[in-house]
Amino acid sequence: MRLCPFIALIAALAWAAPSSGVTPAQQAELVGGTVLTQRGPGVGGFSGLYLDADGTGFIALSDRGALVRGTIRRAGDGRILGARLGPMVPLLAANGRPMPPGQADSEGLAVGPDGTIFIAFEGQGRVEARAGLAAVPRILPVDPSFRRFPPNRGLESLAIARDGALYALPEDAPLADG
Repeated sequence: MRLCPFIALIAALAWAAPSSGVTPAQQAELVGGTVLTQRGPGVGGFSGLYLDADGTGFIALSDRGALVRGTIRRAGDGRILGARLGPMVPLLAANGRPMPPGQADSEGLAVGPDGTIFIAFEGQGRVEARAGLAAVPRILPVDPSFRRFPPNRGLESLAIARDGALYALPEDAPLADG
């Protein structure tokens, strides 16, 4: 059994913003936490988390090439009472088969307004777009600077701006221009 402290930490800090949006003056609020465990192939640690707007559903990304949907059970005041994970879904390669371990160093996760799932990979720096958990990926154009990242220092995180721009963040900024 592998404990996933990342997901426990994120879940502990999770705060569902009101549907009207979050203002710069609002801050995350500690509402509780839970420890999630998961067994099986493709489970290392969870490296990415997308939390639904209502704060009860999530998608988590394993750093070994798998996705999982889950739900957070909350009290009326927002406190986290527990969580449940669905089955792990291995990331598929472009050929429709499960991604080989050498290509599956999945680190960053973002979900677009239309539900598109974006995943950043550290080892072979790239970002993929998927229509769903078990969908075949569409590989986004690779920025030439991704090839200059040192081993195991590539893309770690993704973020989507309000205007839809996708930002990929490296573990380090090893390039002369930052």
